[in-house]
Amino acid sequence: MPTQYSIPEWIAHPKLRNLGKMIMADKESRPASRSEGIRATPPLDGVTYMIKSLMEMWVHFVCSLSLLLLFSSKIPSVDAVQKIENYNHSYRLPKTFRPIVYDLKLTVSDKEDFTKGQVTIEIQCQEPSDEIIISVNPLYLQITNSYLEDKLRNLSMNLGKPTLDFDTFTARFALPYTIEKGYVTYLKIWFKGMFSTSESGFVRRNNEKRDVWFYTLFEPSNARRMFPCFDEPGFKAFFVLQLWLTDGLAQQNYVALSNTNGHKFEWNDRLTIWTFDKSPPISTYLFTIVIGQFISSCAPDDFLIDEICIWRFSDISDWNNTAQHIIGHMSRFQSEMTDYLLIDPGTRLHIIFLPLELNGMENAGLLYISDRLWPADDESSQIRFGKTLFHEMTHQWFGNLVTMEWWDDIWLSESLTSYLSTAHPFQHNVVNDITEDPIVSPKWATAIPRIVYAKGAAILRMLEDVIGVRRMRTLLRNYVRMNQFGTANTEKFFSLLDSVTEGLSFNGTIFLKSWLFQGSHPLIFVDFDRTTNQFCFTQTPKVGDSSTRWQIPIWIEALDDEFDTEQLYWIPSDGQLVIGIDEV
Repeated sequence: MPTQYSIPEWIAHPKLRNLGKMIMADKESRPASRSEGIRATPPLDGVTYMIKSLMEMWVHFVCSLSLLLLFSSKIPSVDAVQKIENYNHSYRLPKTFRPIVYDLKLTVSDKEDFTKGQVTIEIQCQEPSDEIIISVNPLYLQITNSYLEDKLRNLSMNLGKPTLDFDTFTARFALPYTIEKGYVTYLKIWFKGMFSTSESGFVRRNNEKRDVWFYTLFEPSNARRMFPCFDEPGFKAFFVLQLWLTDGLAQQNYVALSNTNGHKFEWNDRLTIWTFDKSPPISTYLFTIVIGQFISSCAPDDFLIDEICIWRFSDISDWNNTAQHIIGHMSRFQSEMTDYLLIDPGTRLHIIFLPLELNGMENAGLLYISDRLWPADDESSQIRFGKTLFHEMTHQWFGNLVTMEWWDDIWLSESLTSYLSTAHPFQHNVVNDITEDPIVSPKWATAIPRIVYAKGAAILRMLEDVIGVRRMRTLLRNYVRMNQFGTANTEKFFSLLDSVTEGLSFNGTIFLKSWLFQGSHPLIFVDFDRTTNQFCFTQTPKVGDSSTRWQIPIWIEALDDEFDTEQLYWIPSDGQLVIGIDEV
């Protein structure tokens, strides 16, 4: 008799049930700004009124000032922090060329400790140049030969081996002539690569439990370990992939997965060729390859063109019912997020569960989730899984469809995703938040800190409170629509914020800048002068430069016999806020 398998009702938890619908319903039902909300409250006497007002002001402050702990699906444990090579992470590739298409052919064997490949990069010249500089990690990658193909002139020139730079992990190809702006040419490179020794790059895994399998993990800048490329988030391009699986990997029980649908051709019992559909334009850190003995559970979707699929190792049993249950909620969340943003993410929706230290990764078209998060019967595991799942799905828009130009703008991916993927955030004790790092920082090219997830999302929640849910929705829709399949930076976001907040009594961009570009958080002091019947609000930073100041929204609720109202005030960054009781 088959084993009875209990389907975890992880979505049934109040914080997760129809989470996508909760996002929309919650935002639609709330007033456009907090000051528009009216609540019926019994009248209070003067003393009680004063105490209640002070308490509510403090509660509003606590709820407003970055106190949301929004779950991050990509914050690894200490043991899982990737090994960072000693090279200059702040180095930026020159803007002289940009990639258009990567045509990558890669040979992988279970008998070899290395790969062989060839990549043809269609590139367009942006500025006249007699050299091409691309990303290569020489500790893992050896370039054996290279050619420059000029199809317009019908020329093919042998460039030989490039000059390698171990300080910047780049390769310089000297050209026989200067290429002019706008010209399109093809850089063809043959290479040999080693598998990664850490959890980043092109990783080979083999243990007693299952046969050899492979996966890639490229964020932030480890695609250069596997193939020569423009390994920066701002260089988005189409990918065309062909995998040649040899020896044991050619057997029928092995599957190759990537960002798009693959087509299998069994050449013989020692060679299987997988050809994948052309991807939409994506950054190199979102490109992925997985090879192993996997099976899928899929279901057609009325909203999406392709099926939604969940992949797991083939030696795992009794999980299909749970997978189908999850797929149903994934479909609804995908539909409702698309309705909210009015734009489809432009990729299929596949998820694979792998034994990883990190919780998840938003590879375009093939999201990773750690198999230790597979929902069990206990409520905590179901909540943890649901938050990770929706976080990675929201990345389809923020990070994948619209990508930050450089890592100092990673908040446009992680903070926006954390803000949108959680309908009901909960409080975070900022006593432990003693970092002096700002949300926007070039340091995030090496490691992304927790503040980008939790504090960044809290700041966006505070922005929604001060500009209203309708303006916030318009802001996000405009942001995605105007930058889809491309890149964005913080200044572009500020420009859109200015346009949706025009006519308000405060400057939304100045307010947001004070929170994004400064570390720490403010401590608020409230003094009441019984002689003048005035409240005085002042601020000081928790840690760091004592002169640091923020623009801080304060909501004050005044109650009397006839009505109660809530009014927004500001503690300015250059002074204090003084409010008389008769002004409330």
